Amino acid sequence: MAPGVEVALSDLRAFLEAGFEIQVHASGKGHGEKQICLSVVGDHWSGSKTEGAFRIRIEQMSVQVEAATGIGVLHGVFHLEDLMRERGAPILRPDVIEREPVFQRRIHRSTLSPFHVEEAAGYAGAPYERRTFFGNPIIYEAYGEEDAGLGGYYADHILLGLARHGFNGIWIRGSLRKLTKTKLFPSNHGYPDKALPAIQDLCRRASQYGIGVYLYFNEPMGVPDRDPFFQVHPEARGSRVRHYQEVRCLCTSDPDVLEYLEEGMAYLYSHVPELAGSILISASEYPSHCWCHVRPGAEGGLEGFVREGLLCERCADRDPRDIVAEVIGALHKGMKKGKTDCELIAWNWSWNLYEPDPQPELLSRLPNDVIVMGDFERGMPTRALDMEYKNEEYSLKLIGPSDRFEGVRKRQRENGMPTFAKLQMGTTHENGTVPYLPVLQSIGKKHRVLSELGVAGIMTCWNFGNMVCVATEAANAFSWTPQYESVDYVLEHVAARHVGREIAPILVGAWQMMFDGLVEAFPGTNPLTYYSPMTRGPAFPWTFDRVNKIFPPSWLTVPDARADDMKNWLSVFGPDGVRRCMARLDTCWSEAISLMEEALVRAHGSGKIALELEIGVAKMCVIQFRSTGGIVDFLTARDGYLDGSEKRIKLAYLDRLEAAVREERENAIEALPLVDADPRLGFHAEGHTYLFNRELIEEKIRQLDEMLETRIPEAKQDLQTRGKE
Repeated sequence: MAPGVEVALSDLRAFLEAGFEIQVHASGKGHGEKQICLSVVGDHWSGSKTEGAFRIRIEQMSVQVEAATGIGVLHGVFHLEDLMRERGAPILRPDVIEREPVFQRRIHRSTLSPFHVEEAAGYAGAPYERRTFFGNPIIYEAYGEEDAGLGGYYADHILLGLARHGFNGIWIRGSLRKLTKTKLFPSNHGYPDKALPAIQDLCRRASQYGIGVYLYFNEPMGVPDRDPFFQVHPEARGSRVRHYQEVRCLCTSDPDVLEYLEEGMAYLYSHVPELAGSILISASEYPSHCWCHVRPGAEGGLEGFVREGLLCERCADRDPRDIVAEVIGALHKGMKKGKTDCELIAWNWSWNLYEPDPQPELLSRLPNDVIVMGDFERGMPTRALDMEYKNEEYSLKLIGPSDRFEGVRKRQRENGMPTFAKLQMGTTHENGTVPYLPVLQSIGKKHRVLSELGVAGIMTCWNFGNMVCVATEAANAFSWTPQYESVDYVLEHVAARHVGREIAPILVGAWQMMFDGLVEAFPGTNPLTYYSPMTRGPAFPWTFDRVNKIFPPSWLTVPDARADDMKNWLSVFGPDGVRRCMARLDTCWSEAISLMEEALVRAHGSGKIALELEIGVAKMCVIQFRSTGGIVDFLTARDGYLDGSEKRIKLAYLDRLEAAVREERENAIEALPLVDADPRLGFHAEGHTYLFNRELIEEKIRQLDEMLETRIPEAKQDLQTRGKE
């Protein structure tokens, strides 16, 4: 049976039985019976040649789903099921429907898959190890589950969910020296013998769903400075990176390092030829080559970097664009030795370190058949209320494309090469602890632009923002022909599958209101999205006493999240600007929530449950907005009290502090039934843990109660007593 057909048959049977209590029996052609026929017609296919294309013929007594391949039949079945979900019944009007994918590749990832532990066999040391951040400890507990490993992270039901939402690629993280055996890294531990069979098994299972497996690399990944490797190969020792002091880069001025990259990729692709390709980051991120975190025009000049050991002397006189190109070239050459029909996707993340956008010289030095993937929204000027800033992250507030992306796309088009886009469809650093931001018009508009630009492929998540949800379902709806003119028309069809046709326009209207609020008021600078307390929201600890600590990273788990020095996230906006933005977001989103709540009385059955979950996601975002603005009020008042000298002023600050604490207590209490009802809330996929849940929120409430019952009354009593003296 062709790949995809068995999955399609099984899924259709389960769908009809669970949704409509219809028993389906597989048989040959019957007479006088209603039937659904799944047909792989191969060379007789007269439709689009694009992989996944299908045709559905709906007649009075039969439905025929046909395609050139079994994967096309699978996607035809998914669409057939969606049509029935929209109508709420297995009753369809006679019609002929033809669809084909807009994008050659749509690459995503399981939300369960870890990043700081090797996914195939569980190795947790360098270069996967991430136990400190700028010298501060972090906690990472992935791979402790009983079903840990690719068989669990990508179980068949997860692959099915990804395929149902149109994804035909998944990516997992790789480290060349852990997955291969080379002269430089002979792998005496035998780890490749454990990991590669697991990756090969994933490739084979994923192929049954029409999904290819890509390995993400950030090579040549650095080695711990104390590793015995450098005693044997001192010439490979490269520079350090400021926030990874214990790791050394591998210097590509050493020919052995480049040879290792080529040899390693040849080994990998000859041993796992089922792989679809690799995705490369070649600037920033984990220590790799000696220029990975160095900007040529940085203040103080290159001499300062060399003096501090942040750029090695051998590479200091070299053009960083040549180094990036030689790394990509060596990986590409080795990959093609192992397997010719695979894709190397070079991601332009942070290439602006080395050359102004769109890096034409760097692009010109890449191998001809390398696919370049450009960041879709990075570099775009924008504003929050009346405050201007430049966006340097993935964003659902902005549609795109940025000038940076457009420059890359035009350059690639001139060279006759396709361009992929990197963006995020579920959520972003704008708020990484909800399953998705309920602003689905943003997703629709992005896809319209991507289609109009002729973008060949998209990667729609990083190591978070990857939960399969209504947002990825909407993205899929915009990823097939025909392309309907109205974004809301498509979204109403998606919404109808969940809340019913009557309520769907109301839900779509609420999404629009929240999107409008996000565009108007979200303050999406990197400092705020990386370090504000928003992702921890109702669980972020408030402390009466000074701890003199800057705020922790918003995506990682730390032993002690207490912080009170806001300088690392208030930049651009300041305390008043953040307050105003959060207040405006609160207003806009609360109006949308009221609209959805009014519709609850008209919803019923599973539609009511789905609408309640939609309301819960939106309410949690509002709670997080309030917590973010609230801590600004709290710390401003607390510091005013601690730094003040006059009794009257200190008492006034205490009153403000108390009001902020009482509001936050109510805010945290409101979060409890939401996290009980929806276990997706609070989970951050990169940290692989919950940044808020019932336990953490209740601990926060206890802290607030202690302030209200003990610390604040004692402080007021102390001021009154001192006043009498």
